[in-house]
Parts: sequence; C-alpha cells; structure tokens
Amino acid sequence: LGQTENLSHGLPPHVQAVVSTQSTGNKERRMSLFKTSIPGLKKILNHKYQSRDDSILYKYVLGPFWNYILQFVPMSIAPNLITLTGTITLLINFLAVALYAPTFSEPLPTWAYVSSALTLLFYQTLDNLDGKQARRTGSSSPLGQLFDHGCDSIVITIQAVISSCVGRMGIGWISITQLIVTAMVPFWLATWEEYHTGILHLGVVNGPDEGIIIISFIYLLTAYIGPDMWLKTVPQIFGLSKEVFPSFLQNMQFNTFFAFVAMTPIIITCFVNIQHVTSYLSKKSNPKLGPAFQHVLTGLIYVGCISLWFYTSTTQFGSNSVWISYPRITFLAVGLGFGEMVSRLILAHMTDEPFEFLPRPLLPLLFTTLCLSADFLGGFAILSEKMLFIIYLVLVSLSYYEFVKSVITHLCKLLGINVLTIPLKKN
Repeated sequence: LGQTENLSHGLPPHVQAVVSTQSTGNKERRMSLFKTSIPGLKKILNHKYQSRDDSILYKYVLGPFWNYILQFVPMSIAPNLITLTGTITLLINFLAVALYAPTFSEPLPTWAYVSSALTLLFYQTLDNLDGKQARRTGSSSPLGQLFDHGCDSIVITIQAVISSCVGRMGIGWISITQLIVTAMVPFWLATWEEYHTGILHLGVVNGPDEGIIIISFIYLLTAYIGPDMWLKTVPQIFGLSKEVFPSFLQNMQFNTFFAFVAMTPIIITCFVNIQHVTSYLSKKSNPKLGPAFQHVLTGLIYVGCISLWFYTSTTQFGSNSVWISYPRITFLAVGLGFGEMVSRLILAHMTDEPFEFLPRPLLPLLFTTLCLSADFLGGFAILSEKMLFIIYLVLVSLSYYEFVKSVITHLCKLLGINVLTIPLKKN
C-alpha cells in the first residue's frame, strides 16, 4: 500500500481515489481488463495524440472543406458522438446492401450504389470532424483517440463487405483476400507503426484520404454504367482483342483484376510502415527489432487463421460452410475480434506498456481454426463447425463488449469526462 501511495503521487485526486480503492481491496479489479499499471495511468493522463497527413488532396481540398463544415457543428456536440454517428450511418447502409446482395454477387439497385458512396463520404467527413471538434471545444482525450480508431477498426470490415457486394465478387477468395490485404493488414501495420514511433503517419497518397474518394467514385461509376461491368472480362472492358493481353488476363473477370490492382499500392504502403519502424528503432542506442516484429507476426497469425478457417471450411463443407451460410455474421465476427486486438494495441501505446504476442481476441480464433484443421487433416472432429462458430461468436462478442465497457468506464473515471457529452465547463 505504501508503494501504491508513492507511485500514485502526482495523479489527480479522483485518480488517486480510484487507485487507492483498487489497491486495498479485491472488490474492484485494477483497471479491469487492460490491467494498466499505475505508471501506465500517468502515461494515459499525459498522452497526446500525434498524427501527420502528407496528402496533397487533404492539404488543399479535404482539409479546407472539413474546416468549413466544422463551423456548422454546434459546440455542444461531443466528438465521440460525431464518430458514432458516422459509424451507425455506414452500418445502416451495410444492412441495406445485405438485403439485395445476400451472396455478395447479386446486382444492387442504382440507389444502393449511390447510397454506398454517399455514406462512405459522410463517414470520412465525420471521421475527420471529430478530432477538429475535440480541439475546438478543448475536449481532446485519449478516450477520443481510442474511440475513433476503435470505430475505424470495425468499419474496415463493414466497408470490405460492401465493396465485395458492389464489385459482385461473391463469397470466395477474392472477398477474403480483399478483407485481409486491403483492410486488416494495412490497418494493423499503421497502428503498429504508431505504437513504436508515437505518430500516425499518412503518406502523400493514402487510404483515409485518396482511397475513400476513389472508392466512392467507383461506386458512383457503377451506378452510372451498371453492375454488369464487373462480370465482363478484362479485354471486354478495354475493348481490345484477347491476343493483346497475357494468357492469364484473357478470361479474367474485371472484378478480380481490379481487386488485385487495388492491392498493389496498399502492399507498398505496408512495406513503408515496416521501413518507418525499422528506421526509427535503428536510431536508438539499444534497438529491439525482434520484439517489434513479434507484433507483425501477431497480425499475420490472425489473418492466417481467417484464411485457414475459410479454406478448410469451404473445402470440407462446401455450401454448408458457415462462411457460405452466414457470410456477414462470419465476416463481422472476425472483424470484431480484429477491432478489439487493434484497440488493445492502441491502449498499449497510450500506456507505454508491452503488447502481448497472443492477445486475448486472437485465442478464440486460433482455437476454432485448430479444431477445424484437425477435422480437415485427420478427421478428428471435436465439435461441428456450426457449434464451434456459435462458441466463437459468443466469446468474441462478450470479450469485445466487456473490453469496450471496461475501457470507457475506467477512462471516463480517470480523465473526469463523459463519453458522448461535453461537460458544461468545456461546452
């Protein structure tokens, strides 16, 4: 207790009260799920979000436009409420698209393509307004950063599914690859770079700025030309003879071709993330590249489990696979686990504490994948896939709910703020 009192010196009185309560009894877990140490609490209190956006489009077009829109946002609106509004809007569009494209391959009504473009642009706008509103109202906080990026980490899965439906990609390897390569891997590496360098660095051309504009334009182009363009072959799209193209492109559908073309700049960005971290750590007197790249391996294990689960499931069970029978629930389930894992990495960055090699959100996915692999390779079925999926869905949902509830509750108490409202003194 004496050590606790010494360590808590310098913390605000309401934080010292929390620390004292948690140190003298077992009724409350110390910082609950994320088990933050007292020095970690001090880090959170002093944490300042740092970002750098080198996008020319942001500098000359998007930034000024968002600053103009900001003046119409009432000072009483909390930044997190802006973030949540954008997320819910995108989720509503996700559900609307699901009604018309249950297998990711059906053509959508024209209005659905327009809606997908507008809701994505609306989300992009609100996703940038929240930080500006926080600085404008003096309500910036670590919780705001975690809330913002936490929503982003869920939205990437929602948006990947919508893109698969717009491109009529079906429930197959193209949709899975798009989710992994264009959404999860770059998001993980960007967060990993921020964890080690302390700054979120967006390049001259990046996904949150140019990427979203391009995707929205493609949605609108699909509404104008028609969804059948995605099912045409590459030669048909360009109006050229097959002989002009390499053999592997002659019969390739345009949606497949476009998906792989879109992955190219994203893969380059991933290598840039790795280069930034390597360069930053190499300048230190005692660079620890090994532990840093363990976190990369953590992300690769997660997406590797998704790939292996999809392969063993669809190969063994065909149309009875949960990926085919319940595609959106399955995509959202693995997206939810990914969202919690990203949020835990961000929290570790804020507290300047180590990040586990096998974090809790990875364990249910790892267990499910190993069970299905044992069944696939050796015929050793512990449980049916549907039962495993139900268990996985329950575990990942409860874990995410408990984590979010715990983080919001404790950070609001520590920082003396509310999550969706601005205190009157700040208002």
